[in-house]
Amino acid sequence: MSFSSGFSNSDEKILRDRLLPKYKEIVKKLIIDLDALCASRDFNALAFIGHKLKGSGAMYGFPEVTKLGEILYNNA
Repeated sequence: MSFSSGFSNSDEKILRDRLLPKYKEIVKKLIIDLDALCASRDFNALAFIGHKLKGSGAMYGFPEVTKLGEILYNNA
């Protein structure tokens, strides 16, 4: 995974080591939230989560998360 090319290797390692674990926690919570939102048919909230996943997946270098977020956003 690579962040912006403007970071040095040591800066990129720090960002990865500090940010990636937090991002994983956030995504796990969003997945739990998705289940409840689907059950309640809260399409606006589902679209919002899709938008968040699409953007954050791109930022962190996870194209699969980006694609899934885009699908969720477009179909909510």
